[in-house]
Amino acid sequence: MIPYSLLLILLLPLQSLSNRYNNYEVNYAVYSDNHRVLNLSRTIHDPIPKNLFSQHIVVSGNLCRFDFNSPNFTQTSISSDTETTVYRQFNNNKYKSILLAHQYNKYYPTNLHDSIYLYPVTDTLSILNLLCYEAEVTCTNGDHYKLYYTPLLAPPLSNPEYNQHFKGLKGFVLYYEILKNKQHDLIVYMPTSLTIHDISDASFIVDETNYSELTW
Repeated sequence: MIPYSLLLILLLPLQSLSNRYNNYEVNYAVYSDNHRVLNLSRTIHDPIPKNLFSQHIVVSGNLCRFDFNSPNFTQTSISSDTETTVYRQFNNNKYKSILLAHQYNKYYPTNLHDSIYLYPVTDTLSILNLLCYEAEVTCTNGDHYKLYYTPLLAPPLSNPEYNQHFKGLKGFVLYYEILKNKQHDLIVYMPTSLTIHDISDASFIVDETNYSELTW
């Protein structure tokens, strides 16, 4: 039997699913803050620290691209319904690996998601002019997510890592905080811009020059 709290959060935004956007891109500022507790309403309006990383997400139907950039490491993941190609660069070392859909559960086990509890709350918030619903997620490893998601954006479920954590939500997670249980670090993913428009095929092409291929 589905818990009543989970049922509420799954059904709440159904009226918006027919009007959702399937083509968009979002930019995030990503930073760690060890000196405060989870307080989303305050965080949304807090100044963004200067020492941060960045993430860029592009979604076009069943295709999605996740770019994560830090000073010494970059990673790009391009996913479809059948596979995910991951490009990693450590300083001047470049590596490419391909993960087929039937391998997802081995490297991104769904039992982590199956043990997540979703707590619906009544609070809503407008983020980048989109109505968002609040939720909290607790994982078996002790990690705690506090997030806002919008049913107006189709979620990039072809990305195995996103799907592992957020597949129970009927929308795209536009803002979230992760309180890491073991490190006691709070990691914040703050959206800085959102563009809804047609996405060209070129957005999902990476120059593979000097990449060495690795197997999973």
